[in-house]
Amino acid sequence: MEQTTYQITQAAALACSHLPLPPGGFELPAFLEKWQDLSGAVIGGLMGVVGALVVAGNSVRREQRIGARLILVDLAILEASNQRFAPLRNNEQALCERLIAELPDVSSLDGPLIGQITDVSERLAAHLHLCQTQFRAFKKELDKFAALQNSVERRGAHAFQIMRTSVRVKELWDLVCEHATLSAYYIDRFLFRKWPRWAFRLCMTITPNDFDQRSRHVLKKGKILKPPKKGADEGARQRP
Repeated sequence: MEQTTYQITQAAALACSHLPLPPGGFELPAFLEKWQDLSGAVIGGLMGVVGALVVAGNSVRREQRIGARLILVDLAILEASNQRFAPLRNNEQALCERLIAELPDVSSLDGPLIGQITDVSERLAAHLHLCQTQFRAFKKELDKFAALQNSVERRGAHAFQIMRTSVRVKELWDLVCEHATLSAYYIDRFLFRKWPRWAFRLCMTITPNDFDQRSRHVLKKGKILKPPKKGADEGARQRP
């Protein structure tokens, strides 16, 4: 084994002895002078690639912001409608009749604009997708309620079926508005803030705020996170 190692090292030494080295050994200025053209081309190419990536990134971000502003308009319409219909929350049938008369037009939720910003954040993509799908299901149930109300055979329609449909419409409407609120929040957070996106993701994990907790609950459970009752809080504080 020792003889084999010796032979290998001896062969390597003989090979290196024939390399053309400068008389005074390796000199950095001479090396840079000899290879300055190649090194300049390499550095210039790298700077060009970096510049192109920066320009492309800014262009994509600008397109995302333009699409996000259009989507924010429809999300704001949903939030405003939800606040306007708030007094009817305990009367499902009256809420359905009001929604039929004043159904908000949110065409951007069915367009390609959502695809432009879904890669910004997985959380934002989930809320936008669910807002879109829940709104479609909501309109189907609302059309079903309208058909029951306007049916020529209304006398034979069961009141229980109308009530059940109205309850379902309200549940879907609440989910649509919740996803709209959270989508608007994350759009503002990830696209219109100066902080880097990784900082917001870190805050969502370490110190989640009220919106982050609501988001986590509705995505995991499929239900809106309800605030604790005041009586339950007071009783919990009074317990030893």
